[in-house]
Amino acid sequence: MTFEREELINLIKKNISLKQIDLSEIPDIDLYMDQVTTFMEDKLKEFKRTKQDKILTKTMINNYTKNKILPPPEKKKYSKDHMMLLILIYHLKQILSIGDIHSLLSSVSDISIENLYKNFTDIQSIECKNFSEEMPKKIDELQKQIHPNEENFDKLTLFSMIFFLIIQSSLEKRLAEKLIDTFFND
Repeated sequence: MTFEREELINLIKKNISLKQIDLSEIPDIDLYMDQVTTFMEDKLKEFKRTKQDKILTKTMINNYTKNKILPPPEKKKYSKDHMMLLILIYHLKQILSIGDIHSLLSSVSDISIENLYKNFTDIQSIECKNFSEEMPKKIDELQKQIHPNEENFDKLTLFSMIFFLIIQSSLEKRLAEKLIDTFFND
């Protein structure tokens, strides 16, 4: 395994270039379940790790409704608000438990779903840009912690990157959970 700094930088750029769904791309007309799952598969496909992964299934959506995370559809049709919530749920479920998502989203009654979604996509854009700018610096910083003549320098660099990302994610996840526990749980 040979570590190529540029290859890693390209992976970072590819990772952060994942396309977010702009508000204007979400249909203004109500959709049936099959249309919802097709839309989500198409618009969020870049977030899949493997081709076999499913973005949102009918069962998932029905469970979100049953668990009161998502309001029930009206006459079996899902509105633009439903779609925005489903996109948020998709991203939130990558990190949070269903219980935490319920606690968080059950308190949005006094906030417009559109404002909430816009806030999410704004933060997503800013943080993707910050991530792409900071990660090359972090690679250099981590490499400085490894002796340049160390056997398996390349492999140690990759392990260091993975460890850093796991630790960073864990700390951020714990803080998100504590914020939910403190401010969103009754």
